[in-house]
Amino acid sequence: MKNLGKRNSHFSHRCHPPPFDQAAVSDREEVDAGIGILEFFEGNNIFVTGATGLLGKDGLRLTSVGKMYLLIKAKDKEAAFNRLNCEIINSELFTCLKEKHGKCFEAFVKAKVIAVMGDIGHPNLGMDFESIESIKKDVNVIIHSAASTTFYERYDFLFDTNVNAPQRVMRFAKTCDKLDLFTHISTAYVTEREEGVVLEKPLNMGGLDVADEISLLLKSSPNNIDATNFFVKCGQQRAKLLGWSTTYQLCKAIGEMCLNEIRGDVPLLIIRPACIESCYREPLPGWIQGLRTLGPVIISYGKGILPAYYANPLVPLDVWML
Repeated sequence: MKNLGKRNSHFSHRCHPPPFDQAAVSDREEVDAGIGILEFFEGNNIFVTGATGLLGKDGLRLTSVGKMYLLIKAKDKEAAFNRLNCEIINSELFTCLKEKHGKCFEAFVKAKVIAVMGDIGHPNLGMDFESIESIKKDVNVIIHSAASTTFYERYDFLFDTNVNAPQRVMRFAKTCDKLDLFTHISTAYVTEREEGVVLEKPLNMGGLDVADEISLLLKSSPNNIDATNFFVKCGQQRAKLLGWSTTYQLCKAIGEMCLNEIRGDVPLLIIRPACIESCYREPLPGWIQGLRTLGPVIISYGKGILPAYYANPLVPLDVWML
């Protein structure tokens, strides 16, 4: 860390910084050595929601953990197990683990990974009694990464997925015997109204009353034909009125506030990533699941469909590389 000042000199100009030299690469490797996160996870049992998504799947590459309970939405246990194999274990993202463990890879997975049939939209996360008891007894860390990231989805749907569901997970967390940490994946854009340096502190949403938003949704009863359009427009209007650009950002902000209010003595870590794109280096440089935020723009530019993009060249581009 002692050479960070030297490395930062590359960013003295806010637009188009020069390529890293060898010293900068060495500093990057020093930073990549970590701050103790991998050591914290070593041997701990983890419960993950959103495991089949981009962030959840990438996080599962940690091999020093104990058991990994993965909440998977499925009609039955067999379907959950099939999704585990098809969407996670057989993903090319796990090539490095297959190479590392060779013929023992299947046995390694069976010893580490447990598919749990469930749904964050239901009480007790839709889990059966056996799964609930096992997780309550074993889990040390909960990582809640399940969410809807569609910006202009129906307000009622986004509210249930990004506000109510995190609270369901937190209520379950409070029943766990050995929980050391609850990690919630949010977004950098919950702080959209703020400018300059934004401190990592709990949101204070002023006069926003969550009960009012719930009451609004409960009182709204358009006919089935108009329901989707109604709730989409309702979300956009509420977001604009309360200071956000999209319904997604509004609901993620409310979700953070609710977790802080109900967590009690549960250790809570909220992570606010910016725009998430492909893997930087491991396990496969450039790997990404589906077309993410900048993917369509990059592909369109490469194909000549989008010859230019209107933007301010002096504004830093905030993109996370996994």
